[in-house]
Amino acid sequence: REARAAKGADEAVLFLSGGDDHTGTPFDELLGGNGAEFKLDPVYRAYSAANLDAAVIGNHDLDKGTEILAKGIAQDVRFPVLSANLHGSAVLRPGQIHRALLGVVRGYRVGIVGLTTTNSPKQPEDPGFRITPPLEALQHLLPALEPLCDVVILLTHVGYEDEPAIYGDESDRFLARKARELTSKPVLVVGAHSHSVLNEKGLEVREGDVPILQGGQRGQFLGKSRLDLVRSGDTMHLANAEAFLVPLKKRDDRVAADNPDYGRFEHDGDYDEVFEKSTVDPLFALLSEKMSETLGAVTVDGLDADRTLVERYTGECALANFMNEAIVRRAVTFSEKPVDLALINASGVIAGVDKGSLAYSDWYAVIPFADTLQVGEMTGAQIRDMVVNNAKRIIRPDEAAGMDLKNTYVGRGFLHFSGALRYTIRLGRDAGETVAENITLHGKPIEEQLDRVFTVVFNSYIGNGGGDSCWNGKKIPDIAAEVTGFDIGSLPKIDTGLIYRNEIIADIRTQGGIDAAKGAAL
Repeated sequence: REARAAKGADEAVLFLSGGDDHTGTPFDELLGGNGAEFKLDPVYRAYSAANLDAAVIGNHDLDKGTEILAKGIAQDVRFPVLSANLHGSAVLRPGQIHRALLGVVRGYRVGIVGLTTTNSPKQPEDPGFRITPPLEALQHLLPALEPLCDVVILLTHVGYEDEPAIYGDESDRFLARKARELTSKPVLVVGAHSHSVLNEKGLEVREGDVPILQGGQRGQFLGKSRLDLVRSGDTMHLANAEAFLVPLKKRDDRVAADNPDYGRFEHDGDYDEVFEKSTVDPLFALLSEKMSETLGAVTVDGLDADRTLVERYTGECALANFMNEAIVRRAVTFSEKPVDLALINASGVIAGVDKGSLAYSDWYAVIPFADTLQVGEMTGAQIRDMVVNNAKRIIRPDEAAGMDLKNTYVGRGFLHFSGALRYTIRLGRDAGETVAENITLHGKPIEEQLDRVFTVVFNSYIGNGGGDSCWNGKKIPDIAAEVTGFDIGSLPKIDTGLIYRNEIIADIRTQGGIDAAKGAAL
């Protein structure tokens, strides 16, 4: 709003979104689990109120299905939603998603093409829906836009890097090169999907003469860019380009005004209070209603906080078992290969649930973290080593006797596994002598499967290094013996971007609640 108010007579200001606007916070719940539960699209409603000019469809905008996306666009969108390579939907109505946008702003003819990664969720309820390669769409559109544009913006959700195993031939860098072959007009790429932090201190990333922009993930930054265009005859040239990232501040009112770090935190006046009250506060009110929504029923005893907060550190934990089994069940929606094993760290479970009705807020208390799901591969030998290492992290009975485990955080990174893995812990005299024995996976001794490659899934807290709760490759400090944490973080893996908590909630809804038959048992 300030940029638009301050623009000069020959300046145009565009406000754009690179997609993936609907995952990662409790506000996702306002979308509902299906079309019948849909209330509103919180982000699209806020974007509309903020006068967004255009958004591209990201892969996670499709997580809840085309029906919910269509409802969100129909009800809450007042701007063009773009993707040139989405086709065949029986649910998304004509005109809801546009292939490209052509507009005249302050005399500049601007063409914007939206492109979505092919690495997006399948839509079993919309079987005709398909995503074709971004390059095919670009090759069709750019020659048609060429005579109508002064400048071309590729609004992409395909990922920045040239990493064939992940982004293949649809990265921003690849598409920037191809765009330059297809048009002589100035080109700008505004991207997302790979969560890359680009141009933090100034414009550093170009592919030839094409600037490429991206601003990290989950609201880390607001990306800003300036293009200076000069007309020569009938042709527009890019005379100069600038870009940088504006960090979004966190709030902590405990930081006093005389603290040197005071300016790094958000304070009243740093944001649009009118917008906050008119647009954001009503969403919080609706979310409060959603937090009280019933997800299902807990039909088994023994998942309460008194037991769970002790069991998570001292042995098998029934609630953690359920969570791992739920992720294995959900894996058919996000993993190309069947998942052999799911695991979570003990401190990823911070509350229990009581028998009876289960509300959304009850489960949010168990796992409030916005961890994502990561899929990796491990050999049988690596799984054996991980399990042996894990046994040494357990809180031993003599330790537990002197600890209030219900109110104590223990950062050893003790892991819990899905039911395909079975093993026995023999404690020995101390952690150094503690071993795991009788390890089986899918009913077969692990020693007979050391060379086999298994698909595993875990939360990003573990996969990204896990701070003080995993000790990947580092000595675990609160164990008397010399124990180094098994390095899960170094495994080859792909981050799905799916929120761990949301996938568990989806499973609870599907199952109708939590019970022993679905994994909530020892």
